[in-house]
Amino acid sequence: MNGMGYKSKLDKKTADFLPVGKERAEEIGQVFYFTGKPCSRGHITWRRVASCRCLQCEQYASSVGRAKAYNGEVESRMLDIDEKREEMRLARELREMDL
Repeated sequence: MNGMGYKSKLDKKTADFLPVGKERAEEIGQVFYFTGKPCSRGHITWRRVASCRCLQCEQYASSVGRAKAYNGEVESRMLDIDEKREEMRLARELREMDL
């Protein structure tokens, strides 16, 4: 079991409790359903009614999104550091000119 609380490969007992097909899941108000068919990436796992995406694909997309956001945050910090260095350099030059 992974951190999201579901198994990547469903056992028979778990799959028996999930509705088969999106329409049936919507009818009974479920969030997930199970078709037993692989997704476009080959995962055989639950799917979310709202998006029809398998949960492994969602987990992958989420982790990639977090990584991109983190990398963007790091780049932003680096730009801030570069700007601060430039400000300090200019201030130092002004101080030297006043002496």
